[in-house]
Amino acid sequence: DIPGLLTKHSSIANICFNGSAAKALYNRWYGEPPCAFYCLPSTSAARAISFAEKVKAWSVLLDLL
Repeated sequence: DIPGLLTKHSSIANICFNGSAAKALYNRWYGEPPCAFYCLPSTSAARAISFAEKVKAWSVLLDLL
């Protein structure tokens, strides 16, 4: 129950998705996120970008902590 979790914990200000498929599933089930969100590259080995590119993209999380 993600909407319930976000309602109960209103201090959650960001949602991070592990790949565009995760974001698409969220949108299908719940609609647009009610707070800021980041659609990060999938950590799957099948993702066709380098590890260094993934690290760079995911480093945005450091600013959110």
